[in-house]
Amino acid sequence: MLIGGGSSPIYTDLLKLGFWPRSVTNVDPYALPQNDSCQILHMEDFLEYKIYNDFYHEIWALYSLPFWIDDIKQTDTFLANALLGLASNGNFRIYPIPHVNQGNDYLKIIKKFAENFTMIFPKAQCKFNKYLGTDTVVFNLPHSKEGMNEWLEKNYKRKRNIIEIILDALPEIVKIKSDTCLIKRYNKPTRSRKLNNMYWTSRTNNLPMDN
Repeated sequence: MLIGGGSSPIYTDLLKLGFWPRSVTNVDPYALPQNDSCQILHMEDFLEYKIYNDFYHEIWALYSLPFWIDDIKQTDTFLANALLGLASNGNFRIYPIPHVNQGNDYLKIIKKFAENFTMIFPKAQCKFNKYLGTDTVVFNLPHSKEGMNEWLEKNYKRKRNIIEIILDALPEIVKIKSDTCLIKRYNKPTRSRKLNNMYWTSRTNNLPMDN
């Protein structure tokens, strides 16, 4: 997954660089779709994106953190959402870190997050490096994520209120109710159906039967 990949042909570019992913998911509200079935675009804000847990082997946030968040306090939510979607033995790579107006405040938040995360899950790793004079971070997960998702949800993900939960479930509830109504309507006996059944019963009773 690439967070903020823009409208570039990411999948093709990765092949040229020697990477061979089965597919690439780009989460970018401003990007345009590419004519490539291996490149999937979700035009959404990553902070609101409902990521599949334990799904991606690589997640790259390139020029998207902190540039894509409105409030520095959202940094933890950004990190937690990415780590929820990261599979075991996966890597979450962030480049670059500093923001023009915020200095190294984002880096301090990430370091604090990494400190808490690795203290609870010591087999997970977080490496801070320099690349072209800019800070870069890589989270590497162990072969098991036992307890991680629950911890991330509890400590960093925004708690949804009851209205949001109901609204999320509403389409499925309406569908179930609609299907139930259709079944009831279909099964409800009508005069025309009764007459039709009587007609076909009389016809089939007169058919020759094999002995």
